[in-house]
Amino acid sequence: MKKIITYLSKIAPCSPFGERGACRGAFFLALLLLAAVSCNNKETYPESPDLTVIYGISIVNAGEAGNQILVGKVDEINKEISFPDVDTLTDFSRIRFEAELPERAHLDEEVYNFSMGPADTRLTRTIAVLNGIRKREYSITIKKDVPVWGADFDREKIEIYNFSNNGGAAYSDLSAGSTRSADMDSNYVLLVSRATAPHLLRMADLAAGNISSPIMLDLTGVADGTFAYSSGRLSHGHIYICNLAVLGNATPQTLKIYHYASPTAVPELVGSFSKGVDGIPDYATNGGRFGDAMSVELDENGNGYIFIGNNRGTVAADPYVLRLSVTNFTTIASPEQINPPTYGGWWSNYRQVDGAANEYIYTGYASVPQLVDAAGGAIYAMASGSVPLQGNDATVVSFNKERYLVMQSSTQGTEAATLYVYDITTGATTQEALEFFDNRENKNALYTCPLGGAAISGVYASNLGVAKTENALYLMGAAPGGGFVVVRAPKAVKAE
Repeated sequence: MKKIITYLSKIAPCSPFGERGACRGAFFLALLLLAAVSCNNKETYPESPDLTVIYGISIVNAGEAGNQILVGKVDEINKEISFPDVDTLTDFSRIRFEAELPERAHLDEEVYNFSMGPADTRLTRTIAVLNGIRKREYSITIKKDVPVWGADFDREKIEIYNFSNNGGAAYSDLSAGSTRSADMDSNYVLLVSRATAPHLLRMADLAAGNISSPIMLDLTGVADGTFAYSSGRLSHGHIYICNLAVLGNATPQTLKIYHYASPTAVPELVGSFSKGVDGIPDYATNGGRFGDAMSVELDENGNGYIFIGNNRGTVAADPYVLRLSVTNFTTIASPEQINPPTYGGWWSNYRQVDGAANEYIYTGYASVPQLVDAAGGAIYAMASGSVPLQGNDATVVSFNKERYLVMQSSTQGTEAATLYVYDITTGATTQEALEFFDNRENKNALYTCPLGGAAISGVYASNLGVAKTENALYLMGAAPGGGFVVVRAPKAVKAE
């Protein structure tokens, strides 16, 4: 079109100084030529002995029985043809087209091979229209009609409830090192603040940008320890908090665990454990500090385990973790000592793999994520460098037939606190999925959300929260000095 207008401007210049008649004539001639080249239908092209063009095209043998017809869309300007998604049971090695062509023109083949590998969902190849000595090529894309799985982490699709330094200012209780524990379920975010008090924020309020209406937990009878409340978790609508207790002091403290049946309930002391009794060894001075981090891994009936790592301040001497058996949410048996393969560091966590009866991810800022069993037995340790070392509170989440490794880093290390999501769907088992990930060339995260913030000396705490609804996957990342975010990733749906 540009060439046509340029040519007309030479024979009939259209300017304030040209002849109006010549300008008007050139204008109408341009309109006629534009109409002739802009339409994409059969009437546009006068028949000629060697015209090569596709007026219309269909696949005529789609489907398992080979009797489905799919009408294609021709983009004549770009010489591209597209079709609706094709049934996966189609014989892609023998795709047959029926095309509306000029007289004497024909396609270059009778059938076309669009065979794809098992992991491929689309293929683009070229076909040609032949007529005498002339040839015109079109690019055709065939897409399999496959379902869409997982969550959609497209940044235009997700919602972020942002109360981090990367969103402007960190939530006040997470702006410094006094709050070192957080969690989330589909209704609330829990923050165990040493500076104020443990409290909940309603998810509905966060979605509206409101953080001014916290639900403060009742603290009746909550006492003792270096801090009376230090860590907490949510599980199936129940709330757990524990104190920070150093059992190796000259004057030993008592580790206490409290249970709340609801946000407004009075706390119930469900666990009280002392040095030298209740299954806890008689620590020497400087040994046995519990309550910096706690993992609560229960089923819908309240049965499972609570894991509390030993933050002894000595890096690799003993990766000791307390495991407490829980029944019906409130009955806690005497603790047992388990020993994961390597030391995870302070604020280490022991998170159950989603949907697995006896698989857990043990991790901390000082260790790669390790797949272990409930007794601490080694199953698989990820390769060094596959994911950031300072990642913590890692877990494996399944959603809409995809599987993700999710973790939250602290504000220590070479970068700001960041929420990481990795796609580890490939693999029949959790171990196989992690092995595939370790061995693949591209280990980039599927999604990251930095919280920002400066490192707080000696505070490596960070927490991850996970919640699922029918239509979305929710992830919370929190870290002292960084604040917290809640990311809502909608269930992936097929594009129209």
